[in-house]
Amino acid sequence: MTNQIINQILRNPAIWRANALPETSGRCLPTGFPPLDAALGNGWPSGAISEILTERYGIGEVMLLLAGLRGMEKRTLLWINPPHLPYAPGLHIAGVNPSDCLIALPDTTRDAFWLTEQGAKSGACGAVFAWLEDVGPPISFALLQRLQAAAAIGDTLLFLFRPITAAVHASPALTN
Repeated sequence: MTNQIINQILRNPAIWRANALPETSGRCLPTGFPPLDAALGNGWPSGAISEILTERYGIGEVMLLLAGLRGMEKRTLLWINPPHLPYAPGLHIAGVNPSDCLIALPDTTRDAFWLTEQGAKSGACGAVFAWLEDVGPPISFALLQRLQAAAAIGDTLLFLFRPITAAVHASPALTN
C-alpha cells in the first residue's frame, strides 16, 4: 500500500525529480544542422527550455538558431533584453522576417522574467529568446522551473542565453 501511495505521488506532474528530464510535447524544430539534430534528438525541443551557454554574447550564438526558425508554424519571435539589437538585414538573409520580431528591453530582472514567462506560456510565440541575467543576479532554480512550466504550457521554444558560469548550477533545461 505504501509503495502505491509513493508511486502515485511521484506520477504527479507538479513533482520534479532531479534525475528526470522535463516533459515536452515531443515535437522538435530541426536546427538546420543534421549532426546537431542527431545530438539533440531531432532538433530543438518545443515546450522546453534550451540553454545557450557562452563566455560572451555576440559571437554567433543566435545564428545557431536561425537556420531552424524558417520552418516554424508560429512566426512571432520574442527577444527579451538582447545584448545587441537583432540586425534586420541579417535576419532577412537567414530567412526570418524582421517584422515577425518583437523586442523588449525591460529595466529590471523581475520585468524580464515576467515577459519571458508570459511570452512562453501564451502560445502566441514560435520562440522566445531571453537574456535574463544581464539585468540582475543569476536566476534561481525555482524561477527556471517556472519558465520550464511556462514553455510546456505554451508549447514554446524557449531559449535562455546564459553565461558559461551557469553550467555549474542545476537547471531543468532539456538542452544546454
